[in-house]
Amino acid sequence: QQQQQQQQQQHQHQERRQMPRVRLGVACEIDARCQHVLAATHGKERCVFKDIGSFLDGDGNIARTAPCATHGRCCPLPCERAGRTEVDISGPLCQMWSNAGKRLRASDPRYYTHIAYLKHRQIRQEPVRIFENVVAYNEEMLMEQLGETCEIHVARIDPRLLGYSIARPRLYFLILEKGRATWDNDLTFQETVALLAAKPQLKIKDYFYKRMKDMRKRKWTKVKERILKQYQESCPGKLLYDFT
Repeated sequence: QQQQQQQQQQHQHQERRQMPRVRLGVACEIDARCQHVLAATHGKERCVFKDIGSFLDGDGNIARTAPCATHGRCCPLPCERAGRTEVDISGPLCQMWSNAGKRLRASDPRYYTHIAYLKHRQIRQEPVRIFENVVAYNEEMLMEQLGETCEIHVARIDPRLLGYSIARPRLYFLILEKGRATWDNDLTFQETVALLAAKPQLKIKDYFYKRMKDMRKRKWTKVKERILKQYQESCPGKLLYDFT
């Protein structure tokens, strides 16, 4: 039994060594509550910058330092070219293109966040970048800024396609630095996402953990009751999709 346990431990150790190691880099978050979550989750050594707009200096260029919520001071910004295994997952505010922001685009006073994002990406040149924004986002502008040096793939992802009753579609851009990364797949990025959405996991009723009479006792709104009824009538017995 001891030998079996030792063999099992050795096997687990070998599996851990073979797994890719992910080291989190810096983060940028304007909301103070989210800053605390990032600091508490990933340790006090990791810089969490307060505002992507602070990445720009007075001349509109990328600054050398920016205010850091973790350390309570201005910390050095990563401004060197990224390594071959680095990935960036970030983006500017979406209100410039969304209904909530009146779709003012470049006329929106918050547009500086978009300029800061693009300038920092042009300096860092990460091999892989993931960029998310609303469906009204002007993707031609992104192509114009990064299209010469990057291979850009776009997918529209809607929570409703994955089984969630919320209308919040978004565009996801997979940006690959030419010569450092490429999309090696016969399927497009959008087709790959569609495959993820096509695996049945949960039944309709699994998304409603309380019965109708319990909903009424809890003073659930008529709107929620109507949503449940619509699901039951339009999708009897149908399976929905969930990443889990």
